[in-house]
Amino acid sequence: GMAEDDIAEWLRLKEKDIIPEEIPSNNVKGAALPTQPIPKSYGDNVLLCGDAAGLINPITGEGIQYAMYSGRIAANVIHTAVHQNNTSSRFLSTYEKQWKHTFGKDISLFQQATKQWDKTDFKYFKLLKQDEQLKDMILEIMMGNASAQDYKYKILKRILYVKVKKVT
Repeated sequence: GMAEDDIAEWLRLKEKDIIPEEIPSNNVKGAALPTQPIPKSYGDNVLLCGDAAGLINPITGEGIQYAMYSGRIAANVIHTAVHQNNTSSRFLSTYEKQWKHTFGKDISLFQQATKQWDKTDFKYFKLLKQDEQLKDMILEIMMGNASAQDYKYKILKRILYVKVKKVT
């Protein structure tokens, strides 16, 4: 069931007409977002997309971009599977290979970054405050407009530049 805080929030949203009156409050459920992809996003007759597969940005919690990408990949794989009359786990495994190739490396990089930030006491945030270009690149990645893989070396070079600039 819902926690008391959740019920109170639900009622506040209803009072403000954000949630339409006709939607019943007796079946509302919530869950924590996964912090990493699940070990296997496919099986016999099933593919998991978006946050059901744990495909979210672990830094921001944003996942609509990955939900759309993985949904498109799943649709293509399902189309082929149905035409070939083969929805076995082995055949559907191409779905996971494809999403990992398309954006799996970005999710891994974000996970590594969150682990680093735990150890560095926010010194990277101080760097971002010092440099507009660095801030813009990080923002582009966070908004899903750029691949972390594509920007990885540009960001590292920029961090070095900002550190050297600060020292001199």
